Amino acid sequence: MSNGILVNPVITINGSIFKVVPNSVSLQVGRGAKTVNTEAAGSVLNPVVSNNLGNAVGQLKFSLYVTSDNYNGMEAVSANIGQNIVQVGIDASDKQDSLSVTSAFSTVTDEVEYNFKSEGQADFTMQGSQFL
Repeated sequence: MSNGILVNPVITINGSIFKVVPNSVSLQVGRGAKTVNTEAAGSVLNPVVSNNLGNAVGQLKFSLYVTSDNYNGMEAVSANIGQNIVQVGIDASDKQDSLSVTSAFSTVTDEVEYNFKSEGQADFTMQGSQFL
């Protein structure tokens, strides 16, 4: 087992690799929120856990520099509502520190603001099926 921190992910959407701004990627697997309640029988208490599958949605947030390739690529992804396949991968030299997860049926959910300036960036939020 390794305790290496996972960094420098590769984001692939519909087979195209997008070069992200370093340290801009965050991922929610999408297991759904858990609620813990208590049931009682006299003085004996037991936890009861429920899983809200209504919010079991995978989410990926990342930033890209505003280049013509990124603009055109992400505009195509944004128009492909509910049909994007998103992969997040980290291929470390120590294979124990590697990661590969995929979400299908993903959609860009927020209105994107492209900042056309020196070092301009655009922030993206995509949601879809759980990342597995």
